Amino acid sequence: MIYGVWFSDSEGAKDIEPDAWNGHYRYQVRVKRAGTTMQSLPKANVWRFICLPDSGRVLNRLQGDRAHNLLQHFAHIKFEAVEFERGFDIVEQDYRRRYSADYTTQDGHHVRSKSEMVIDDFLYSKRIPHAYEPVIFCGLQKLIPDFLVKNSEDEDVCIEYWGMLDDESYRKRMDIKKKLYTSHHIRVIDVTDSDLRSPDLFIQQKLRNQKVPLR
Repeated sequence: MIYGVWFSDSEGAKDIEPDAWNGHYRYQVRVKRAGTTMQSLPKANVWRFICLPDSGRVLNRLQGDRAHNLLQHFAHIKFEAVEFERGFDIVEQDYRRRYSADYTTQDGHHVRSKSEMVIDDFLYSKRIPHAYEPVIFCGLQKLIPDFLVKNSEDEDVCIEYWGMLDDESYRKRMDIKKKLYTSHHIRVIDVTDSDLRSPDLFIQQKLRNQKVPLR
């Protein structure tokens, strides 16, 4: 089993706890739990993100899409992962409770709608590394976008699909997220149903506008 999510709570140093792991790992860092409860998931579900494929050895350091996808799996099961003001917590928890991730994409992501499946499959077809529902930070606050990609300058670019605009709680959630993106200068691509009529035309152009490399 894999347990998380954890944040570093100190600088790395030698022998913070000299007796830990029977002294086999001398250089350490203190950590703290991200939420109020421990999250766990089977190692088999995430082995391709955390292990070397030839030996099965667990990597000591995860970067890029490996790290984002591991956080994504925790985000699926951690309804309380977003800890803004309490009002936003309620909206975010309600959304995840009502719309489970029942659709499987070509690259194995489990998404919440056919429209998100179209977006994920489009990114996969263009060989754009992407994470679904990763946890990112707006200052000290956490946020879960629909998708996350990198542009040519290695900047985060969030992709948000806005599909249920006739739902009041959904619009409230959308407004809060948009304000957070704006106030923290985070690049974001808005996708609506009209964009999904021709992803190769509309979504591709929006990716180009944000300098996301296409293959």
